[in-house]
Amino acid sequence: MLWTPFTVDVIVITEDVYGAGLESGSRAVPRSRTTNVPWRLGPERRKPDGVPRIPKRKDVMRPTKITAAVIALLAAFSVAATASAKGRGQTVSGTCTAATTSKLKAKADDGRLEVEFEVDSNRVGQNWNVVLKDNGSTFLHKTLKTKAPSGSFEARARPANKAGTDAIRATATNAATGESCTATLSV
Repeated sequence: MLWTPFTVDVIVITEDVYGAGLESGSRAVPRSRTTNVPWRLGPERRKPDGVPRIPKRKDVMRPTKITAAVIALLAAFSVAATASAKGRGQTVSGTCTAATTSKLKAKADDGRLEVEFEVDSNRVGQNWNVVLKDNGSTFLHKTLKTKAPSGSFEARARPANKAGTDAIRATATNAATGESCTATLSV
């Protein structure tokens, strides 16, 4: 087993912050020095006479190599985190013909789409006809009723995620008043 020692450059900056011991009008000047400190990854190597061996230049890892190793490690973690994350979704506000509000959300997840269409009319008990389409193909058609306490409903569906960009269109029409809400987004 080979143990490789490396050094780290330690920069010490000393400064007289409060001006102690300085003449009036003079300024403190920061001093710095660099010290190579061997940090060993394993047991200390010794010469046959028991004296610790001084590492040769080839045994010492330069700070740039350490920095490059840390950056590579962080990049690997960020790539792994991005690859394991689920698809990022889109959210848009819909347009309604009266005071009602609507919101459409969609994201890709495990080969399917998660689609949510929320309509808030602030009136409990209204029936709304809801239609959700993906590239013109209907995947949800039902009548939903606004519920207490907010006077809203939410239509949810998980259609198959088709190849390419999915253009999702949501439409809700109030059966009694004729008010309508629409929203469109692409995932």
